[in-house]
Amino acid sequence: MDGRNQLIEKLVTTLHLSIPERNKLGAGKVRLAEISAVVSRVLDKAGYFPPNARPWRKGLAVHDGVMIERLPTGKFRLIFQRSDPIAPTVLVEQKESCLEDITSVVGAYVSAEWPRGIDGILFDRS
Repeated sequence: MDGRNQLIEKLVTTLHLSIPERNKLGAGKVRLAEISAVVSRVLDKAGYFPPNARPWRKGLAVHDGVMIERLPTGKFRLIFQRSDPIAPTVLVEQKESCLEDITSVVGAYVSAEWPRGIDGILFDRS
């Protein structure tokens, strides 16, 4: 993996880059295809993106926000869930949709979770 790909992987998985790392990444926008490649690698390893996110189960804290699950069929499940603001183990909303390909699911994830980029770094959605 080259330096740019490593920086994009760090950005997507940690949501932050240092100033020297930002300088190495350059001033241009990060392409959706580059984000898709990172998300695909994480899904290959963990089955979910973010890798520590899981659909809510009774008694556990709710992962607030959106997550992606790779299904055994090769399709993807996009899951949005929200907890009660006072009781983090209480699920108050959950929505799911099934998408066919990594580009579609990452595009939906980015629109929901990172509509203004990550840590000031913008995305090229084309």
